[in-house]
Amino acid sequence: MKRFGIVLILLIISSILFAQAPSWPRWRGANGDGISAETDWNPDALASGAKILWDVNVGFGFSNVVAQDNRVYTCGQIKRVFTCFCLDAVTGAAIWSSKLPITVPWDIAATPALDGERIYGLGGDGTMFCLSIADGALLWKKDLRFDFKAYARTTEEWASSPVVEGALLLLNANSKLLALDKLTGEQVWSIDERVPRDSWGSYSTPVVCDLQGKRVALFEGASRYVAVDVSTGTAMWAYDHPEPDEIITDPVASGSFVYFASHAAAVVLPIASTLSTPVWTNSDSFTTGIATPVAVDGYLYGSHWPDSVSFVSDDWAGMTRHDFPFRCVDFRTGRVVWERTMKNVSVTVAGGKFLLLDVTGTLHIAEATPAGYKELGSADVLAGAKTSRRFASAPVLCAGLIYCRNYAGDLVCIDVSK
Repeated sequence: MKRFGIVLILLIISSILFAQAPSWPRWRGANGDGISAETDWNPDALASGAKILWDVNVGFGFSNVVAQDNRVYTCGQIKRVFTCFCLDAVTGAAIWSSKLPITVPWDIAATPALDGERIYGLGGDGTMFCLSIADGALLWKKDLRFDFKAYARTTEEWASSPVVEGALLLLNANSKLLALDKLTGEQVWSIDERVPRDSWGSYSTPVVCDLQGKRVALFEGASRYVAVDVSTGTAMWAYDHPEPDEIITDPVASGSFVYFASHAAAVVLPIASTLSTPVWTNSDSFTTGIATPVAVDGYLYGSHWPDSVSFVSDDWAGMTRHDFPFRCVDFRTGRVVWERTMKNVSVTVAGGKFLLLDVTGTLHIAEATPAGYKELGSADVLAGAKTSRRFASAPVLCAGLIYCRNYAGDLVCIDVSK
């Protein structure tokens, strides 16, 4: 009996530690907001340069990493083969890699999502798949075109990242908003979306939040912003937008409000709105291009995409040369509080600090405050290497390690542990 009690105590302790272990299970973190709850790391770690633990190549693509239980997962194109990787977080050694029967004339852009024993991903050709995290075995796959009658008109075809929500898998499939049974891939509900003839569609990933006892999924579609009751698949409201270019960034929910933006304009709406009056809308104080901003304590932070920027989002040479204003904006009014000229940056926040990865591969750590920009340290994550300077995804912090990945597939792990 005593032995049984000891075993039971150990199991309870193990379950608590497992539940509290740092993880980054999906695109932009557990809540899809770019914010990490992690505090056990050193914000001054870059003051004397980056301590690079390892650098491995995971193939071409923009797919970011997800992490849990000392493992890191991502997708890339190796010799034109779509490959999903599972790596040891500390050493970068491959635990497994899974080659998938996915056509890859397009870049691999979607970030996979983790859920317990499974990993979910999306290929540019519309193949939705589920793998076992134990060994990468294929559990199921679906085709967005043939199984759900969805279509895409974007440059990269499909690039929205899947979101696990309870028993469902949510996806912006461009011409459809989808909820699938995560265990089988079967459709639970769908909403048809209009893709105007002059629209390039949407890559945006849905964000889920709580509203009056309901779970609400916020989508940036090709022609409108939509709030959906997750349990029923009913559209609660929709707000038309005029953006003809590809929408890349995601909604940003904060309290009772949500920020939507594209190249052309931005709008803040009440999440429970009847949509008669936006809180504010503008085209000059804070619009975004490829990087979704973050909301911290009533302020938005991110790279503003000025009207003067004339190159398209896939003109990486132009983007590398161009400077952008990194701005702090009052969430409720749209007022610009401060700005700093930088390269276009992708943002993650942890412990009141910015992790800013610019398009050229420089990682900055700074205070996340409306009082002004105060940098704590910066470093070139490629340590001067002559390779691709095309960084489009935000840095990921998990268990005292920061992961940065470029288009060429260089995945760099930086130690910022205390």
